[in-house]
Parts: sequence; C-alpha cells; structure tokens
Amino acid sequence: VSGNLDLGRVSSLVSTRANQRLELTSVEEELRNGAPEAPGGPPVRSLKRLSEATNGVYGIWLIAGTPGIGKSTLVGQLEVDCGRNLPILAYDYENTKQVLLYRLVENFGLEQARRLGSKWYIRESLRTMQKDLERVPPPAIVVVDSIQKIPTFGASSDDKRGSLEDWIHRFEELKQRGYSVVLISEINRASYTGDPRLDCFKETGALEYAADTAVFLQERDNGLIATWIVKNRHYPTKGMLGLMERVKPYWFKEINLDGPTFG
Repeated sequence: VSGNLDLGRVSSLVSTRANQRLELTSVEEELRNGAPEAPGGPPVRSLKRLSEATNGVYGIWLIAGTPGIGKSTLVGQLEVDCGRNLPILAYDYENTKQVLLYRLVENFGLEQARRLGSKWYIRESLRTMQKDLERVPPPAIVVVDSIQKIPTFGASSDDKRGSLEDWIHRFEELKQRGYSVVLISEINRASYTGDPRLDCFKETGALEYAADTAVFLQERDNGLIATWIVKNRHYPTKGMLGLMERVKPYWFKEINLDGPTFG
C-alpha cells in the first residue's frame, strides 16, 4: 500500500458525520428511557483486576513504562481479549506484522491464533487509517505502538510536538465517533525511577489531558511487573493496582487472582 494519510479528509469526514447529528434535545429527553450505562468497553478477561478497575477498554488508553518492560505484551493481551467482542485495527511502528503473528502463534498455537484473529487487522503505518476506518466502523478499537513513533514532518522539536498533538486531537475525534483508542507511549528518562506520575509521557502534555485511562508498568524484583493506574477518568481506582508475572512468552498473569488467566 502506498500514499499518505490525508489528515484534512479525516477531519472533514468526522465533521460531516458530526453534522448529521445536529438535532438538539434536552437532558430530560435524553433520559426519557432511563439512565445510560456506565462508561465502559470490552473486558480484559485475562486481567480481571485491571478490567474491573477501569470497566474495560473505553475511550483513550495510554500504556507506558520503561523500554522492554512489556508494554507491547500487555497491549497484545488487550487485543486478544477485546478482539473477542470488537474489531481491532492495530498500527505498529515497533514490530513487523511477522513478529506480531509469531507472538500470537507462540502463545496460542496456529489454529487458536487464527480463531482469535478473525477480527484483528495489523498495519505497519497509519497512512491507511482513513480507508481502514471506512471498512471497520465503530464500535472498534484502534491501537498505535507507539504514539511517539508516528512520522512527523516538522523540522524543529516544536513542530514535532505540534504534529503529535494534532494526531492526539484526531484520536479524540475517533473516541467521539465510538472508537476506543489504545496508545503505547514512551516516557521521559526522569520517570525511569520513582513512583509513576501523569507527566511522565514523552514529547507532549496533550496525552495527559486526552487519556481516559493511563496505565504504567514498573519493574520489580524477581521479574515481576507492578501495574499502576495513574489516570482513571471515570472511576476512583488509582495508584498501584497489583503485580503481574509472565506465564507465557507474551502473556501476563495477575498474581493471587482467581479466575481465567490465559486464553
């Protein structure tokens, strides 16, 4: 596939669809049939504690942590769990399609991997996103690994920051249309140690404001990974959620937790 993503056309498409819903209704009318459901999305069934704290994958999620800690593993786990309910559009600048397919087969075997991947689409660039969204309407999940690797064309650091913020605003527009967006984020070196904070995300502060849920992975002794929730817009749970360990090459298990942990 060749060509560039026309961001102007994406914005135009979003605006056109928004204008189709210009009917003005009061709150009383909106609530005529009762209260809406609580904000939430498909459950992360293999990570029950995380799923219950966030009510599933909804809105814009950020996954952060030091290099090599397992961010892509966690996101792959979200894709497997959520892909049982919704289509997944995965744009990966870190790993080739071959690597991602290999990991899936390593975890599940070929036949189960094929079944789990029936609604899972992998791209290596966002340049096809516009056409992909036309083929995969909401509700669906858009995954980007990582947000800082999206090509930007400004010559200066300020230009690059502006371009990233422009992308973040477009992801917010996708959320308004009914998509959920999962973004892997790099962090600043100053955040490699100490308790995670919301300002750890690299390059742009817009990520802090856009996120509905921000999850930070932190290495502990004996290869364990601490899961922190540093932002949880719709629910009260924040802080260190618990510990995880690897039970497969590319799969985490929450420690001391009953229920399904794999598959």
